[in-house]
Amino acid sequence: MFDIVSRFDAGQYYELMKKDLFPRRVDACTAIYTLLSIMEKGEGKTVGYGQNFQPDTQSLVSYGSMVFYETEVIK
Repeated sequence: MFDIVSRFDAGQYYELMKKDLFPRRVDACTAIYTLLSIMEKGEGKTVGYGQNFQPDTQSLVSYGSMVFYETEVIK
């Protein structure tokens, strides 16, 4: 997912949302898609990633941080 988002590939991200992220109830899917739609050109860099396992519920939460840069469009 981070690779797709870092390339600002809104189309591929949309397909990933439908097939994988929505069924797994991944948070912030639509917010990320909105960002990709607004910033049509750019690049992103992952600056942090981690996971938190909850033994009592046997659940895993992963989280990450990215920095986004809007790149100049050359005409």
